[in-house]
Amino acid sequence: MVLILITGYSWIIVDSDIVFFDTYVLTDIAYCNPDRYEQEHCQTLREETGCIDSMDQNCIGNTYWKQVEKQAYGLAIVLFLARLIPSAVNHFSGKRRFDNIAILDAIWWASLALIIFMFGVIDYGYYTMRGLDIPDELPWLDNVGIFNHTKQMTGDPTLVDSLDLRITFVAGLGAMALLLLTMTFIYKMLGTSNRKLIR
Repeated sequence: MVLILITGYSWIIVDSDIVFFDTYVLTDIAYCNPDRYEQEHCQTLREETGCIDSMDQNCIGNTYWKQVEKQAYGLAIVLFLARLIPSAVNHFSGKRRFDNIAILDAIWWASLALIIFMFGVIDYGYYTMRGLDIPDELPWLDNVGIFNHTKQMTGDPTLVDSLDLRITFVAGLGAMALLLLTMTFIYKMLGTSNRKLIR
């Protein structure tokens, strides 16, 4: 159940990213290049986004990317509480004793959401869902999520490129699989192997 919810929500975010980014953010970023730094429209955008002292036109998109990142953490918190609160209510109402399983469930649900968002799923989907080639360079990902570390694996260690995105995406799939196997092992050790991980 949690996988279905996160996957569905991720698809919605990717679709929104395509529509809103292409329609609004990308247009402003492309227009407000260094040659148009002094234009009133670009100056206003730079002031609103805290980029007045920066010549980097990608800086204008920071507000948008921070909002996407906020959604990732928000989903993780919602999933954590959605699993934990019912168990706490049942405990205090005397219906069922609060146990470690509820905490483990809450942690792995939240972790799964963060892995999906922090490992470039949105960015990978932005291109592949439309059959587009991934650009050779993706500077807007330089300081996002796990890219701070994976960008050092290939090419320019200071810049995210297409191979870095692919590696990060595959690493995210591996991290999700490892998380699922780890939780399965923990549940089995706790004698709860008959409980379903995906509700």
